[in-house]
Amino acid sequence: MSDHVIQYLDPVESWMNQKLYDLVIKDLSFPAQYYRQGPFHKVRKDYDCKDTIISKTKTGEYIFYTGLIPRIQEICKAKNVELTVCLEDEEPIKLSTKPLPDNLKLRPFQTDFIKQAILKKRGVLIAPTGVGKTILGIGLVASLYEHYKILWLCHTKSLMSQSAKEFEKVFGAGSVGLVGDGSYDIGKYVTVATRQTFINHTKELANMFDAVIVDEVHHVSSLAFKKEKGVIKLGQYFDILKELYCPIRIGLTATRADGKGAQLAMEALLGPVIGEFTINEAREQGFMAHPIIKLTKLSKNMVTHDMRSYADVYESGVVRNLEMNRIISELVKKYSDEGLTSLVIVNQIVHGTLILGMCQRLGVSTVFVNGSTENQTRDMAKEALNNKAIKCIICTSVFREGINIPELNVLINAAGGKSELATLQAIGRGMRKTETKSHLVIHDFFNPSHRFLIEHFALRLCLFFENNWMNQ
Repeated sequence: MSDHVIQYLDPVESWMNQKLYDLVIKDLSFPAQYYRQGPFHKVRKDYDCKDTIISKTKTGEYIFYTGLIPRIQEICKAKNVELTVCLEDEEPIKLSTKPLPDNLKLRPFQTDFIKQAILKKRGVLIAPTGVGKTILGIGLVASLYEHYKILWLCHTKSLMSQSAKEFEKVFGAGSVGLVGDGSYDIGKYVTVATRQTFINHTKELANMFDAVIVDEVHHVSSLAFKKEKGVIKLGQYFDILKELYCPIRIGLTATRADGKGAQLAMEALLGPVIGEFTINEAREQGFMAHPIIKLTKLSKNMVTHDMRSYADVYESGVVRNLEMNRIISELVKKYSDEGLTSLVIVNQIVHGTLILGMCQRLGVSTVFVNGSTENQTRDMAKEALNNKAIKCIICTSVFREGINIPELNVLINAAGGKSELATLQAIGRGMRKTETKSHLVIHDFFNPSHRFLIEHFALRLCLFFENNWMNQ
């Protein structure tokens, strides 16, 4: 046995000795910030976060999250240090003997991903929006459900509803349970739950499941490692996943985690990336529609230019930008007259309300979907747009990710922003290729009025170039 030792304890936690801790702690730390109230305003405090994924017990032992074992192995390999990992003898996953349902058609990359998940038992699978992450997850469930109880964890009611419907198409009515949006029913094959509801039942359901599949798993990292008043606060996904002793843990997402802290959060609770299917691979294989980027330069506004706070700049330059909102409503009208559908992305309800009024005054059948919209109404709006019964949906982040609108023709980014993840998730609503649609028109806006808006547009533009979308 080497001087550096890991002892596997359970699917959640493992143990390491002092020498290994001293060797890897720097590599498992990451820069973070929190805010404290100063005498006049809040002051940002930078610190080296290292006590969230490795903790020292009162007896002097070091406990860490099991999902980090592969990363620690890589660290030791890079440093040419011998590592002893004491694992329990685990039985290989038992596969369902029943053939895949006739209505479940898997693409080659989905089959490969399922094999990787079964081999590794835990980890993150990355595939771009629009190529069938949900079908991939259903295929994984179909491979496991005969021997294992499966939890499918979402973060919104819309995602829960959509996923449950997709499962029922494959496995039939009554095979899927729901925990969320007023429902509490454990399914025969799979239980689809929102994290917001499941967390209230974690204690009673913790030992009920053998496998957990986390949809849109990047939210694990966005809800972790928050520091308030100098104290580490872990998010809901940590509270749930550290209680679930499922040996099978798989995450699905369209993008890699942004930043070391986010990567460590996903790895800690689920495991490393074990499969990635890129946007370019999806396009080359004909699974995604071709994006056509159309950029509009707005007029410079000196009132916005002289503002200091980002909130004021966003309010003036985006939310209440009469020129941009007028152009958007006219674009929606133009495409509606051509028989095409549009999805307009906003960040704030007041912004959506302003654009909604303009579209309605132009006579366009438009619906505004936001966080207060009931789940049934959201589903009806989505189906109506997909069937072209209505021509436009204006939406906040509730429709930014995980919602499939295959026949969408035009996406208009009215929200701006700099997040690569948010931009990709928004664009992904219409990137699915269908028999009647081969491309998606994407409108974005350049506002030269303030450096914040210029910088954010530059980041989105870089994303378009990096994915070779500007040459379509």
